[in-house]
Amino acid sequence: MNPLTPQAVFILGCIGAIAVLGIAMILLSWQTDSPKRNRQMRAARAGALGLIFVMVLLIVWRVKNG
Repeated sequence: MNPLTPQAVFILGCIGAIAVLGIAMILLSWQTDSPKRNRQMRAARAGALGLIFVMVLLIVWRVKNG
């Protein structure tokens, strides 16, 4: 069995990070009675979505450049 290449390890790591951030977004989607807490959760969801976008860009860049 061949070991994974560094590119494959990087892509699998990014996919795992995207999965973790997706789960975090689901957990942050609950609403509370506190408007301040809802704003914080909305900001956290936006941050997680931004990190997912960056991970996808890193995967595309790594695949394109080898």
